[in-house]
Amino acid sequence: MTRLTSTQTNLHPVWSGDGRDVIFDANLAYALERQSIAGAQAAEIIAVDESRHLAPVSVSPDGGQLLVDYSDDFFAFDIGVISLDGGGAVQPLLANPEFREMSPMLSPDGAWLAYVSDETGQNEVYVQSYPALDQRVLVSNGGGVEPVWSRDGTEIFYRTGFSGNVMMTVPFSAASGFEVGQPEQLFESPILAYASEPIGAHPVYDVAEDGRFLIAKRVTPPLESRPMNVVTNWFEELAERVPVN
Repeated sequence: MTRLTSTQTNLHPVWSGDGRDVIFDANLAYALERQSIAGAQAAEIIAVDESRHLAPVSVSPDGGQLLVDYSDDFFAFDIGVISLDGGGAVQPLLANPEFREMSPMLSPDGAWLAYVSDETGQNEVYVQSYPALDQRVLVSNGGGVEPVWSRDGTEIFYRTGFSGNVMMTVPFSAASGFEVGQPEQLFESPILAYASEPIGAHPVYDVAEDGRFLIAKRVTPPLESRPMNVVTNWFEELAERVPVN
């Protein structure tokens, strides 16, 4: 294990397109920085926005674009894009003031965008063509957050259920236009939920190339790790240590 950052509070790490850098939010999420994993040079500032909180979510396969969540108060999320080839200004991508859009995840080929919206009154996962955004389909059924693509782009995973403990999968095909299958449950797990932001804003899991899930789990210590100490006859000891009068 190697500690990568050593200043401030840094959250939401995302790999660069070539896997040489890690992008994360810093300065209470008012700035995005990029840190090389190879050397000890200082982190590079990608974007700064004094009026909005920024969080990186997904990098395009060519490494040229960074998709971010941004908000004014950590709850009214919109989706924006930042050019990593120069010019760190956030350009709105999906920003409807009537509801939240968050967790933008690009497919491995960069042609499709999975994201979360609460336009129906609850969080659901959608897929749109990218960058045209001219085709869209509902992916989840009965709620969904934190979409993550399989490495070959044929599946979309997401969380649902109470506290997001249920992992779902949906088949995806772009052979003729694009088709999304029916959601199926994979497993249940006590998956971590951030207390400081809405469940689903940023994925707390990933899927390896061999299909293994890497999950930040919520752990409840067993009762035996919480000892109870009972002190008896403490009035007598108190009288000895602090005599009356």
